[in-house]
Amino acid sequence: MTRTIAITIICALFTFVQSASAAGFRLLETDNVGQGQAHAMVAGVTDSAAVYYNPAAMAELEKYGAKAGFEIIDPKTKVTQSSANSETANESYAVPHIYSVKKLQDSGIAIGFGVFSNFGAGTQYSIYSPLRYEATVTQLRTTTANVSGAMSLDLVSIGLGLNYMTSKVIYNSMYPFTGAGADGYALMEGSGSSFGINAGLLFKATDAIKIGLAYRSPMSAKLKGTMHIENFPSPLLPILTGHGITGDDYSSDAETTVNFPGIATAGVNINITEAFSLEVDADMTQWSSFDKLEFTFASPLSHDGTTLLPSTKSKDQKWKDTVSVRAGVAFKYDSQLTLRAGYYIDPSPVPDDTFTPRIPDADRNVITVGFSYAAEDKYVVDASFAYVNMGTRTVSNSVGAPATDVSGDYNTTANVFGVSFGYKF
Repeated sequence: MTRTIAITIICALFTFVQSASAAGFRLLETDNVGQGQAHAMVAGVTDSAAVYYNPAAMAELEKYGAKAGFEIIDPKTKVTQSSANSETANESYAVPHIYSVKKLQDSGIAIGFGVFSNFGAGTQYSIYSPLRYEATVTQLRTTTANVSGAMSLDLVSIGLGLNYMTSKVIYNSMYPFTGAGADGYALMEGSGSSFGINAGLLFKATDAIKIGLAYRSPMSAKLKGTMHIENFPSPLLPILTGHGITGDDYSSDAETTVNFPGIATAGVNINITEAFSLEVDADMTQWSSFDKLEFTFASPLSHDGTTLLPSTKSKDQKWKDTVSVRAGVAFKYDSQLTLRAGYYIDPSPVPDDTFTPRIPDADRNVITVGFSYAAEDKYVVDASFAYVNMGTRTVSNSVGAPATDVSGDYNTTANVFGVSFGYKF
């Protein structure tokens, strides 16, 4: 039973979080104009969200623009196994964003600032689920502050930015004290920060055609926190006393480094008519940087010379790079109302042999719609909706904790609603 302690802790830790509209743990919920047309925006973005999509486009904006808003993600995963079924709790996540761009008069230079989240999400299974020893509550929350500058050079604009991202991770699961007649609670929290850069180019090929390129660098965050196992059964306490146990709880400082992927996007925007535009983008996420996780524990757990929880432990993830293809259209109905729609596909980076319930990931097919309504030429309201369908992914592997069979059919869908309010002059 003491050996089972170490195996269960380690298996519970080496996992990450389901994301809603993008594969892996990437978020696309950064703007409602963009979501309305499937985030195909790297060449055609025309408001302050250029801070995120392509900083070079800031040089093409008017004197000043700003917007603030949010998107609400409502995901659901259903798991069908041979012994029993599970599903995630009805929990929604709000993802806010804010952008501001100032054009310096007659200089062709613009500066911008944005706050958004482009990694994160969460899953929550019942503490009575058959998957409870592998996962209960999982959350990854990030916040990025992005400062950018841009310059227009006639037919070409260039942009460059600096990013500071904070990250917080929570992994919880039940703990199987085999033979002791009780379950414990395995709780892990960690937080950290990292820096990165972003850059962009915008080329005006003709009056009707624009080509955009954008890049966000990888970021590496050292997350520091604590590992707790609560509610140790009384028969175990005498043999573990003095080995990190206080009362009936085990606690240790812990840390790990997470490599967030680089992102490169290229696209072309075509104004087919004065009222109708089309954009097609290809977006590559360098998920291969998420190759493994290594945890370090300040208080290793041992008994009679046997290491139950080592000071360090690593586990392969073996994620692969992916390319998402996006297409979006915008139709300017009149001077106030613009309608949008889009579609994109996003392959999963998670291989079969490292799939876990914490990331019930699969290839995504996403349909989006949205609109903007402008009032008095200065104020605008943007609204959007996305339906995410991952279909059913059948899993058969042994990555779960010893008491957990993670094999089964995983079906995930999500609804994403959003609204933002903008101002420009």
